[in-house]
Amino acid sequence: MRRVTPVIKGVEQVWITESSNFLLHEGDFYMIPPEIKHTVQAVNNLTYFSFHFDIDESDIKFQLLVANLKDGLKDPL
Repeated sequence: MRRVTPVIKGVEQVWITESSNFLLHEGDFYMIPPEIKHTVQAVNNLTYFSFHFDIDESDIKFQLLVANLKDGLKDPL
């Protein structure tokens, strides 16, 4: 399942790998592909919403896989 997390208020730090991290502010969001290890931490007065979903449509799965591979992430189908 994929995870989508929008930041409603505050700041959140996300690590995808030990060397790849970024800060999310109010209005930002991220999507984590299935089975990608990640760590998150509240930095400043964080309020967020997180939801998980799966995709059954093979064309959309393929497009997400290609996009993730271009970004250097692995996305197991």
